[in-house]
Amino acid sequence: MKLLIGLIITIAIVIANGCRNDLSELAQPAPVANCDTIDAITYTNFVKNLIKTTCSLNGCHDISAPPGYDYTFYAGIKAKVDNGTFENRVLKLKEMPSQLSTGARSLDACTLLKLRKWVNNGAPE
Repeated sequence: MKLLIGLIITIAIVIANGCRNDLSELAQPAPVANCDTIDAITYTNFVKNLIKTTCSLNGCHDISAPPGYDYTFYAGIKAKVDNGTFENRVLKLKEMPSQLSTGARSLDACTLLKLRKWVNNGAPE
């Protein structure tokens, strides 16, 4: 009887481990048609302009924002990338930006892909 229980537990562990997803595979963005993803996406060459045109509208993430929420300079947003807040709110939950000027509730797939690559590369300046 103990042998049978041991065998059942072993099989259950093998099945559970076989079904577990590799998180590194899940984090990789899927290709987006007609999306020009430059190799070296940086804050300076992409993210800064995105912040200016979508995130600093109405004082949300500009110099008038509360301390810790001004993303018009690199250190402000890098802190949010480092603590996981940026990835969670922008890339996973897609609740930021809260409302684009176009009325959309999220960034387009190409922009999200570029931001994912930026975060995955350590969010370089």
